[in-house]
Amino acid sequence: MCSLNLVVLGEIATGALYKTAIGESRTMLQSAKSTKDSFQEWTIVSDDLLTTREAAILLGVGTTSIKRWADAGLLQCVKTPGGHRRYSRASVEALIGQTELTMPVRSGRVSDWIALLTAKVTGHHVADALEAERRERGSWGAVSDALGLVLEEIGRSWARGELSVIEEHVASERLIRGLARCGDSIRVPGDAPTAFLITAESDEHTVGLAMTEVCLREKGWRPLWAGPRTPVHFACEYVATADVQLVAVSASQHSRDAALLADQCLRLGEVCRKREILLAFGGNGLWPEHPPYGTRLRSCSELQQMLAHASSNGNSASSNGHDASSNGNGASSNGHDASDSGNGASPHE
Repeated sequence: MCSLNLVVLGEIATGALYKTAIGESRTMLQSAKSTKDSFQEWTIVSDDLLTTREAAILLGVGTTSIKRWADAGLLQCVKTPGGHRRYSRASVEALIGQTELTMPVRSGRVSDWIALLTAKVTGHHVADALEAERRERGSWGAVSDALGLVLEEIGRSWARGELSVIEEHVASERLIRGLARCGDSIRVPGDAPTAFLITAESDEHTVGLAMTEVCLREKGWRPLWAGPRTPVHFACEYVATADVQLVAVSASQHSRDAALLADQCLRLGEVCRKREILLAFGGNGLWPEHPPYGTRLRSCSELQQMLAHASSNGNSASSNGHDASSNGNGASSNGHDASDSGNGASPHE
């Protein structure tokens, strides 16, 4: 009897184990099927997603540009469980159309400006964005303030390795071209006072002077460029006889030879003092803080304050009193008053 009970109990236990095994097998099959379905679904979704590199190739830009556009909200992306970015093919292809026109730039957004300047756009597109920024801020001086922050961030991005040397140069060149187009659209009278724009003798960066030009044009001045790396003795010879009322000299942050800049400051100052010509030293170069003659400037607001002071004192450099913001010409035709200016005399280079 006891042996019979043991046999029965053994059969019951065996049956339970069998049922358990069958249940686990079914669960594993269902899990496998679910995993397969999920994999198929992910594969289908992944077909419409692009990696950062694939998006960059499609748009013809670097991978750092793609990441910056995503951070700026110009390009939508999702992240995989592993933290990698994936971009919708549709949103990337939509961005192709935008870079062929004008990428959206929100006023004051440094990241938006960097995205625009590193995108596949032309000087026309940058000029359109600059004009929109000018309408938003009211003067080219205020725009220059904002652009100074953009240039500083571009420099930091290069230092961090987020921008290559070529990308940094392309961004600067696009900004210069855009500013030049805007400046050319501002008409000044034929008898307007002339501002002679030069860089320090050893400097080749002209972005700051490009910003200064539109600010001067807006105030009715006629800019005259001498180009980068201007030999100081040739500049002095020209200023000694030319019909100019202002000399604006730019030295970028790359000009670190304080002795050389002090010498140029002294020589230009001697010539300008004799002819009572206004002289301004701008940029982040190591100019003397208190030059023997002339003014050390760090913003376009300071430049325009200097011009306003000279005009009120009857200085010949501003005696014509022209102001493009009141003559209805060029970019100032919107009726904005440029009295609230920003960065000038290349303060940010």
